[in-house]
Formats: sequence, C-alpha cells, structure tokens
Amino acid sequence: MSTLADLLAENTRLPGEAADHLQTVVAEWQLLADLSFADFVLWVPVAEGLHPGGGDFVCVAHVRPTTAPTAHPEDVVGARFTVDEHPQLAKAMREVRICRDSDSGTIPKGAASSTSAAVLAAARRSLSRFMRKLAIAGT
Repeated sequence: MSTLADLLAENTRLPGEAADHLQTVVAEWQLLADLSFADFVLWVPVAEGLHPGGGDFVCVAHVRPTTAPTAHPEDVVGARFTVDEHPQLAKAMREVRICRDSDSGTIPKGAASSTSAAVLAAARRSLSRFMRKLAIAGT
C-alpha cells in the first residue's frame, strides 16, 4: 500500500512543503468523516510529464467513517480516473468549488462520489492558501 507522500511524489510536482500541508489536512479527516457520515477521498491531478496521458486524477488518500457505512468498500487509494470518466474532479479543480453528481450527469460505477469532488475543492483551497503564505514568507 502506497503512502500519501509516495503517491504525491510519483504523480505530482508538489513541493515538499505542500505535500506536508496535505499530510496535515488528511491527518484530521477521521473526525470530519465521522461527523459527516461520509467517506473522504483526496484526488490529485496527475502531472503531465510524469505519466503518459497526464490529465488523469489519482486517489492519494481515503478515510472511511466509523459512524456510517462506507461508500467505497474497496480500497481506492492509488486508483486513477480520467476526466471523461469523472468530470466532477476536473470541474471542482478548475472552479475551486464543490461539484455534485448532478453537475455532470451520471457517475460511472466505481467512480468517486460528489463528496470526493467536494474534498478535492476544499483541499485545493487549503493548499492554495498555504502556497500563498509560503510565497509571502519567502519574499
């Protein structure tokens, strides 16, 4: 089983500070998953130059609620989806907002839920704020 750090290093060009920040965000997910009765799945875009067919998304973290049934009984960490298979991920990333299943039609069997797209948007906002702070501190 790959770790968050391994998957980020293999699939993105995020600097170490950004990867550390995502690790901190993911460390707090269990409580959020339990309170929201939902799986939290973190999808990141695959960097173009690192894998053929970049533009895909890869799952780098997943937490299941202990307070409700899981939406993903299978292990989705390491799974990849194309934008065609799951357009909400690209839309959430592009618009930095929560995108629901109804935003793009039917979700293919086994694809991420709207909660996944919501988590992606929230993680991107958090990472963007962190990167801005890092840039300001470095000047």
